[in-house]
Amino acid sequence: MVELAADGKAVLVEIPMHRGGEGILLLIEPEENLLTREAIPSLTHLATRVGNLLSTILILPTVEENRRHLETVLQTIGEGVFTLDGDGRLIFSNPTAERLLGLPSTRGAEGPRLDDLPLDGSMRDRLFNSLREKRELLEEVRLERSERVLQLETRLFTATGDGRGGLVAVIRDVTESKELERMREEFVSTLSHELRTPLTSIKAYAATLRRPDVTFDHDTQQDFLSVIETEADRLARLIHDLLDTSRAESGRLELRKKELDLSLLAEKVLEKIRAQAGTHHLRLTAHVRPVPVKADADRLEQVITNLLDNALKYSPAGSTVTLSVEKKEGVALLSVSDQGIGIPEDQHPFIFEKFHRVRDERSHHVQGTGLGLFLCRKIVEAHGGKIWVESGVGKGSIFRFSLPLIGGDELAAREDTQLVNLNG
Repeated sequence: MVELAADGKAVLVEIPMHRGGEGILLLIEPEENLLTREAIPSLTHLATRVGNLLSTILILPTVEENRRHLETVLQTIGEGVFTLDGDGRLIFSNPTAERLLGLPSTRGAEGPRLDDLPLDGSMRDRLFNSLREKRELLEEVRLERSERVLQLETRLFTATGDGRGGLVAVIRDVTESKELERMREEFVSTLSHELRTPLTSIKAYAATLRRPDVTFDHDTQQDFLSVIETEADRLARLIHDLLDTSRAESGRLELRKKELDLSLLAEKVLEKIRAQAGTHHLRLTAHVRPVPVKADADRLEQVITNLLDNALKYSPAGSTVTLSVEKKEGVALLSVSDQGIGIPEDQHPFIFEKFHRVRDERSHHVQGTGLGLFLCRKIVEAHGGKIWVESGVGKGSIFRFSLPLIGGDELAAREDTQLVNLNG
């Protein structure tokens, strides 16, 4: 708004400093009038610049707060983040990127160049290509030194100053997910083989018995039927393991618990599996009787059978497999020891995980789905016990599990059905 005196000169000038009209530049005419209508455009330009400056000053605290918040997020996220300028110089890296790639801590424009960073050649080449070709990437990179797999994603940006810009790189460690994917693929392949083998045998022997041009004597028929029955049992066990795995994964498994003598159960299982021992020597050591526990007999038999079966599979012919039951430090302790190839110590933390199988040239011929020990752990933990392994390469293995003991005054014959949550 402009007010003029009688002589046409400005007395009062109000000029908005923002387009929205928030804030004005107010000029009042001094005694010697120097303001004219022609000066209004210059004053308007001045008012706009003053308004912009004031706006910047007012928003600086908010910008600083946002900057601190963004830096906190970058410092704590699980992904690695770092930025390179157009010349390949490291500008910024967060702690995750520094840990995964060995990058130096950088918070400025004087960081090292890409050539000087301690990166695997494959990672450095991809970053160079992204900068040079102005091309954004989303690729997986396997680090040669650590054998870890990283997902690399780059995004280009243009700087507001010199215009050279650079790139922002985000890296994610996908090693575990890739390993899980590998184990699942291996499991599907193994499962297909495990299902096909008994089915092939059953079909072959059944078809042979049905041949119209051959008459088999009674003993031969019984031998063929015995093979069919054995392979059918093998197939049933495999399906049973798959169903139990599904129940365990969903978090619920049914246990029918009652008081029993663990040493007697161990003896029963040992006698059942003796027919599969071949040239192996099976031995039972019961340090004391009874060893009372409250448990699901069928489930514990499943655990003991699996441990004995593994001991036989991974032990040389003629060696001894020992099943031992004792009371120790207030718990019932069952152990299965063998004189087999042993398990590398770095595999111990994973041996009871689903799908996990020890990758070793000495054991590649042994078939299995990688579910047996996983189910053993779930069943033992559902009974309130613990399971572990003691082993070394070439030293054999000892698989042990412990269960809570029950006192004599607590013995009861009543059966108890319980649904136990297996999560956690």
